Amino acid sequence: MNYTFAERLRNLRLELNLTQDQVAEGVRYCRKTVIDWEMGKKLPAFDAIISLCKYFGVSADWLLGLQ
Repeated sequence: MNYTFAERLRNLRLELNLTQDQVAEGVRYCRKTVIDWEMGKKLPAFDAIISLCKYFGVSADWLLGLQ
């Protein structure tokens, strides 16, 4: 199945039993921004993608659905 960025982000967060608040704090963005990413309302900027990849320990290719 080809997941979108929003689906991958949400599924990854849920698999790790993290709240949106925890992710927001971990990547230094507000909770509303994380919600918007998960709902597909917004896409993260380049620096946010890097932060998310480091926080979750995944590659940008995987997170963006390129792998």
